[in-house]
Amino acid sequence: MRFVNRKSKSVLATRRDNKGYLYVAPFALGFIFLVLFPMIQSFIYSFNDLLFDGQVHLNFSGLANYRRALFEDVEYRQLLLSAVRDMALSVPVILVFSMIVAVFLNKNFPGRAVFQIIFFIPVIVSSGIIPELFENDLVRTAIVSAPTVSEEAVSSFDTSSMSALLISLNIPVALVNYIMQAIGNILEIVNSSGIQILVFTMGLKSISPSLYEASSIEGATAWESFWKITLPMILPQFVVNLTYTVIDSFVNNNNEIMQSINAYNYSRFDFGYAASLAWMYFAIILIILGVFVGLVNLFSRHYK
Repeated sequence: MRFVNRKSKSVLATRRDNKGYLYVAPFALGFIFLVLFPMIQSFIYSFNDLLFDGQVHLNFSGLANYRRALFEDVEYRQLLLSAVRDMALSVPVILVFSMIVAVFLNKNFPGRAVFQIIFFIPVIVSSGIIPELFENDLVRTAIVSAPTVSEEAVSSFDTSSMSALLISLNIPVALVNYIMQAIGNILEIVNSSGIQILVFTMGLKSISPSLYEASSIEGATAWESFWKITLPMILPQFVVNLTYTVIDSFVNNNNEIMQSINAYNYSRFDFGYAASLAWMYFAIILIILGVFVGLVNLFSRHYK
């Protein structure tokens, strides 16, 4: 009987594993043929100069493309510093805003599902074919470009009083300017926070309410419960959102480095140099992600 039970469990485990492989197979095949092979080809191109005469010819140039990017291309270095600066300014605001909204949406109140949909609508609108439909919508273009719509009318919120209030509280001027800049970019922040809000919300729902009940009985305040219960429990989701937000900041269509790489590819037809720029950019993103994840891991040791 024991032998039969072991055999039956092995068969069930095998079936379960086969189903898992079946579900993963489309993604794995798509990654191999649509992502991995082009990446390898791009890496090879980065060490060559490409010539076209009906066929593609590779002239090996070694590290010449990388030296050109590091020591000769001043524009690329400036764009790179600008991209890192913009990322460092936007990522903390997006993460903090997403966490605050997720904590708010995790409460029980009438219309919570409606608010969840509202915050996730920008993700749907800004992805897929919808942006192209909006771009080609002549009626929408005419409305947006109408003379009655102006930046002054849209950004009519005066932050001078708030800035004076924060400065009167002895808050550093640099921090006040950072907060005012975040308020001025609130629409962009909301548009970039849909996925993060969803991930944080799922993480908050996984926290047992008994933990908060026990802390409340012990006399802990809501602020203490957040730092002692909520934040430690959603650290895995925080790492996921941090990784996603950093990558999204570096590779979105408004990023000037991405536009520059596309220009070298499709306008100047300098494919080898464009490939070297892309791989350098990829390496810098990995280094920044490694530093951020390492800092989060150091912070998480405080709770172990």
